[in-house]
Amino acid sequence: SRRDIIIGGSHFYAGGAAWLQPKLDEPGEWVCSIAVVDKNGATVGKTWSVTISVAQPVRYESIEVEFEDEDATLRVGEALPPLVVTAFDCVGVQFELSALPDNLDVDIVDKKSQGQRLELDPFDQQQAVLVDGKIRIYNLVVRGPFATGKHAGSVKLGVAFGELKAAKTKWLEIKCGRPANLLLENTEVLFDAAPYDAGASLPPMQLRCTDVDGNPAKDMHLELEMSHDGEAGSDPFTGPSGPFETNAKGELVLGGGKKAGFKVNGAVLRPDAEAVATLKFVATLEPEDEVEDAVLEVPVRLAQLEQEEEPELATLAMSVVPGPAGSSTPTVGCDEEFKIELYGSDEDGNACRLDPADYAKPYLASSGGLGATWGDWKLNGDVLEMTVQLSGKAGDIEIELPESDAHRHIHCEPLKLSLAAGAPNAVVASVVGNGNPINGAELVVSAHLVDEHENIVESHGSVVEWEPLKAEEPDQLHVHYSGSGKKKGVRAHLKATVLAKQTLREPTEVGLVLSARFKKGGVWQTVTTEGVKVDSFPVTLQPGAAVISDLVVSRVQLENEASDTTNDYVDDDVEARPTHEVPKVTQPLVPLPPQPLHLTAEPSGMLPRLALRVRFEDGGFLEHPTTCQLRARLVRSGALAEARTARRQQQPALFWPSSGDWQKRAGGPVELSPPGEATTQGLLLQDVPAPAEPGAYSLELALSFGSTKGLPPSQLLKSAERTEVTAAFAVVVEAGPPSKLLPALPGASSAGSGSTTAPLKVVANETTELGTFARLVDAMSNRLPSDGTVRLSLRQYAMGSEEGQGITLEIAQPDTTLRLVDGELSAPALALRGAGPSGRYQLCFELESDAQVSGWLAVDYENPADEGEREAERQRQAERLQAAQARLQAAEEEEGELARRQKESAGQVSAARRAHDRASAEVRRSQELLAQKRSSRDAFGLDEAAVKRLKTAHGIGDADAASASATGAMPPNLLGQRLRAKVAQLEERLTVWVRSVDGEEAERRRFGDFPIPSEPDDNSRVWLELRPLSDADGAQGPHGIFKVYSRGGEEHAEGPVDEQTLSPDPEGEYLLDALQPAVESGRVESLFESGRVADERLSNILAALLPSWFGADCVVLARPPAAALPPPSFFARLKDKHLNPLASPPPALLPPPPAAAAAPPEVDADSGLLKLGPGGSLHPPFDGASFLVNRICCDGTAARTAWYRAFGGYGDAIVFDKSSAMIDSDAPASSLLVALEDDAGLVGGGGGGYAVRSSDGGMGALAKPASSACRLGRLTDADEEQALSGTAEGRRVVEFERAASELSELERAGREAEEEEASAWEARRAAAAAVAAAA
Repeated sequence: SRRDIIIGGSHFYAGGAAWLQPKLDEPGEWVCSIAVVDKNGATVGKTWSVTISVAQPVRYESIEVEFEDEDATLRVGEALPPLVVTAFDCVGVQFELSALPDNLDVDIVDKKSQGQRLELDPFDQQQAVLVDGKIRIYNLVVRGPFATGKHAGSVKLGVAFGELKAAKTKWLEIKCGRPANLLLENTEVLFDAAPYDAGASLPPMQLRCTDVDGNPAKDMHLELEMSHDGEAGSDPFTGPSGPFETNAKGELVLGGGKKAGFKVNGAVLRPDAEAVATLKFVATLEPEDEVEDAVLEVPVRLAQLEQEEEPELATLAMSVVPGPAGSSTPTVGCDEEFKIELYGSDEDGNACRLDPADYAKPYLASSGGLGATWGDWKLNGDVLEMTVQLSGKAGDIEIELPESDAHRHIHCEPLKLSLAAGAPNAVVASVVGNGNPINGAELVVSAHLVDEHENIVESHGSVVEWEPLKAEEPDQLHVHYSGSGKKKGVRAHLKATVLAKQTLREPTEVGLVLSARFKKGGVWQTVTTEGVKVDSFPVTLQPGAAVISDLVVSRVQLENEASDTTNDYVDDDVEARPTHEVPKVTQPLVPLPPQPLHLTAEPSGMLPRLALRVRFEDGGFLEHPTTCQLRARLVRSGALAEARTARRQQQPALFWPSSGDWQKRAGGPVELSPPGEATTQGLLLQDVPAPAEPGAYSLELALSFGSTKGLPPSQLLKSAERTEVTAAFAVVVEAGPPSKLLPALPGASSAGSGSTTAPLKVVANETTELGTFARLVDAMSNRLPSDGTVRLSLRQYAMGSEEGQGITLEIAQPDTTLRLVDGELSAPALALRGAGPSGRYQLCFELESDAQVSGWLAVDYENPADEGEREAERQRQAERLQAAQARLQAAEEEEGELARRQKESAGQVSAARRAHDRASAEVRRSQELLAQKRSSRDAFGLDEAAVKRLKTAHGIGDADAASASATGAMPPNLLGQRLRAKVAQLEERLTVWVRSVDGEEAERRRFGDFPIPSEPDDNSRVWLELRPLSDADGAQGPHGIFKVYSRGGEEHAEGPVDEQTLSPDPEGEYLLDALQPAVESGRVESLFESGRVADERLSNILAALLPSWFGADCVVLARPPAAALPPPSFFARLKDKHLNPLASPPPALLPPPPAAAAAPPEVDADSGLLKLGPGGSLHPPFDGASFLVNRICCDGTAARTAWYRAFGGYGDAIVFDKSSAMIDSDAPASSLLVALEDDAGLVGGGGGGYAVRSSDGGMGALAKPASSACRLGRLTDADEEQALSGTAEGRRVVEFERAASELSELERAGREAEEEEASAWEARRAAAAAVAAAA
């Protein structure tokens, strides 16, 4: 399969050998690659490999069995799921069997209960097949009884073949089989009794169900059927009706105790003979089983009904079944079937049996359009019953019974009923309020349900849910549901906002659809307004008072037209904010006529100033139209407008875009106060440049409004497609009056009065082609058709007063008087006569009727006689051009540098602004956090004095110092220092210096490190090993280092190589391994040094409570990482050899606990206290008391657990401040109690000890330790927090101090944020100044 496996690392053993054992679980060629690496992971030497051939396995080594369906329910007498047998080779890979083994055997091998006698069907009834190399065994059936009274058993199946050990399944739970027998165990009690009278109770019935092997059938399903040969068609018994389920013993008990039993139904008793009723019980495994597994029929004899004298009928009466509850007049539903009953009685009120044949069908006293459907009279006991169904309008009705021929003298009083509405059939609705809802406003509809006869439904048996209002035509009306959730009940007030999708100019009728649904027969039924004569619910909408309909555009003239009263907008993304006075209009508003606006093309031409008012559907106007967005564009009819941009220095109210694009946020606010009208606010559209080219144009306006105050919600407007109104006006631009004669030669252009940039070249008197050389245009260069007369003339360019003398140059061709043809001036050619100096001349032309309309063409005339002068002039022109180009390049470079500097400065301004914004946000956040943290700190209700008082109560603070001074200073414990010195001594005594193989450095080696390979010599293998120096000391004496050579199987030793010696000391090496890691980390300590207490007074109690063998101090040993736990004798030798000399009295030794030791007590995460109470809880909150071990503050769980174990039975002791509190406490009687102060005088003799209440309830004294007893260490900050966390008040102190510390840190961070904000502001100002300088 080309896969790689990692064998794993190994170390070299003594002698230089390393063993690797790869698991090669696939046949083929395996290549094992091996490398030697040093401690840093670097490869030493060369990597080598060996190829191993693995053959295909030829036999299997083991088998496993499992069922195909492990989750199937296994039952007695039913086939188990197929059992799959899989064979595996020696490396655990599946081995495919080629044939079924001859000696395959399957049997039950283990049984959990000795009393069960389960057996497996014989092997010849089983079927084994081979599929995909696995054996599948079918038709495995377990039979037999369980242990007495058990409904299930547990077995293991074993499969064996060949010489292999049998493979077992997991424990299989076998449940009882299908029900086979159903018995009544107390038959004599039931059958021996006399016939049962009406209302009599049957005795309790105890049924027992078993399978075919007699096992109790648990959880079997039992159904009950009743039958009888009596009078009525009802069941013969009342009481339990099933279905039932058997218990764990396969039993079912009906009746007895608090369980309801069977009672005889008197209606089935026969007057002529005894009746027989039968209870038939059917037991099945599952409720849905159709096959009856076990059946039990129980016959019950019923007594004969005693014949009584037939009473004489005296009165008749009718009533509704069932009778009314709390009402004299029963109520029935329209079109709903109900029952009435007719009953008779004699003079004494005894019931009389009636004959259905004696009575006709009732009738309605006054139909009034009501309908009735009558059934037939049927006898039910002594009473006649009939089904009735009424329909029509709801109200009070009477049902009368016709006179009976059999009893003419007896009159039956009419039955009075109240007919209520039937099942809902439709919805009826009406508008709440004035009935004229406004478009865009909230609509409230009152709706109720009616039945098929239009009766109002006052109540309904199931939940009625109202659907939201909907529009009959959604493409014309949008309805937005205003409620939350669905309304429920037969009546409802539904709220919705309706908005027509088209503008309403007048009241308009729209249709709404209401629907409700209810459950009928478990199925939801829906009714709508469509069931009430009309298709929908009509509503007349009034034009909206807040729905924008259109734009009203008028020409206006501003007040103080000459002054600058325009607006300056500083933000294009949000609502416009004027910085100057809002313009006002006090003149009458002139509506735009339907005809186009006629304009004349002229320089700086503008469209008329327009005022726009935003009108609502009801004729009102929007109060603040600037909250909307106005867009405008000017397009040419049939094409986009000519590209043109107009900007004015004072106030560019509208940036007119090119290509006919929309200009966003066009227009500003204007106050409109025309005479006789109320003042309103509008939008002012001004400074709109008129097109320069004649033609037809369209001014298009679009007003968008979304989340605007006073308007319907934006989502509603969007859904109704009413977020925009538009307007368009025609504009016609006409050409202006003649302004100039524009040169028209190719390459010629006009500037100012008509100078040309592409002069004509004329040499001497030669002819130059001319053609059309001028056109008549207006001020905007639009061509004008004209046939006027034009005069031509020639003059020298920029001629001074003394120039022109001696010049005889004049126009020879064409004539000096020409006529325009369709506004164009043309001539075939230009020729001059006469002479003049070479240079530039002007060919001037002017309109004869208006000399101001003129133009000229530049003519460069060359006189052949001036060739030398012309060459000099050309040279001067070239030099001037070169100088001008150099100046232009320098100016462009300077402009680029200024632009770059300005861009950099702008970037610095942006960065400085962002940095300042971030700093400002951080200042605000810090201020919010400070306010929150101050509030949290103040919520504790503490101050410094309260904190000091609570700490003193917990034995922390000044009380520690006072206690220490009162008890006297104790000598420091030196065991930790001596332990560190002991470890250094062991390192020196138990190790020697040995040079490494490469000879570069020496290393410390211990007794177990030998033999050590050395550098080879003359093809010999060399190593260092330890050998005894004398035979007298033997293996336990000192050993020297010898150098051993091996060549050809022969060894010889040289040495010792130096004076270093090592003696075997397993106890010392164990102690070194146990303490060396702690020494290297600087934390080796004795037990007393590792513990600290919150109250100094507890130190002496702790020392006094410790067992006598503990001594003054102890050492806690950790288990070395790779060492097993030695026997107790080993630790005794270790203590004698190494620890006893360290201190007097010698310290006790706490070996590491074995792996099977009980787990240490848990630590509460909130308080840090050990859970020593019942069930792993914290100790009860006794006044002035806490467990001793909970007041010991340790660096870790291991140290705390060591303390707890060191106390032994005293680990759960409780300490009190005073002995009086100890006496009055309700601590458990089994607890050991100790008091710090004996205020009750329990200890006599001058207070020579501590008052103690032992676990047996007796009072006594605990001797105080000698003055030389070890004192526990003082508290650290972490210990102080742990000690305070033991009580609720202490936790308040911890949280208060933590909050105070966090508040101090936040105040520091706040000051830093304010400083950063000030620095960012200065940087922002500096960057802005740099931008201004660059500009």
